[in-house]
Amino acid sequence: DKIIIIKRKNFHKFAFYIKSIFRKYDIIIDYINNPTSTIIAFFTKSKIKIGTKNKRNIFYTHRLEIRERCYNAIKNLKMLRPLGLTDFSDYMPEFFVNKEDKEKAELFLKNTGIAHKKLVGIFASAKYITRKYIPEHFAKLAELIVENSNYRVLFLFGKDDIQTLERIKNSLKIEKDIYFAPLSLSIGELAAFMEKTKFIITTDTGPKHIAVALGIPTLTIFSATNPEDWNPPDLDKFPIIRKEIDCIGCNKLTCDSLRCMKELSPEEIFEVAKRFIS
Repeated sequence: DKIIIIKRKNFHKFAFYIKSIFRKYDIIIDYINNPTSTIIAFFTKSKIKIGTKNKRNIFYTHRLEIRERCYNAIKNLKMLRPLGLTDFSDYMPEFFVNKEDKEKAELFLKNTGIAHKKLVGIFASAKYITRKYIPEHFAKLAELIVENSNYRVLFLFGKDDIQTLERIKNSLKIEKDIYFAPLSLSIGELAAFMEKTKFIITTDTGPKHIAVALGIPTLTIFSATNPEDWNPPDLDKFPIIRKEIDCIGCNKLTCDSLRCMKELSPEEIFEVAKRFIS
């Protein structure tokens, strides 16, 4: 297996990548279906090229039209129909944490004194502002959890989330039983920390999918995105919450009002979370 990373700034090297690497493959499955991936597929010698139906990839051997709205993991499996796959029931992704990352998480929890405590993980970040829940609301949510259950809260962040972390810390009226993981976690280390929790609350962002792939019950706060696309259909284990306002699911990356996040109260989220931490 090999992962080839082509950075945008190295676009001028595409010819090299195509000639030296991509021509060795027999099948191209284009899940991205953007201009870059189409160019890559065009110059390969693959006999089978699979992608979605659009104006760009008219030279693909299989152009699929998946009309029904469904969880993206299922949609990606349906792209394999030309290869004979017809059973999409085993759609859940999996993530495997290595020993080194497990040991780092265990050491941190041991040094913090919560190695054997029941933990709720809160991933308090997102790439886009329209998916970020209000830090002060997260602080209140953490307080509700520790005040009304025998769980501790472990906040998790991305590496550049120092401002979010500080806003949450400054908003806390109580600090007992609320903890913060290091900011500088790799993806594997983040997964190792998540694996130590009994339940995750998160925004709709990349680490949410790690939690799901680990099989941890996960409550996702949705706003600009559609849960039909980005959440497993098993809502008993992977529930969602969002504020049902007129602009919900707008797919915007920026927003001046952020009503969907501001009007979704910590109390509403806690009501959904209660059945997992009772």
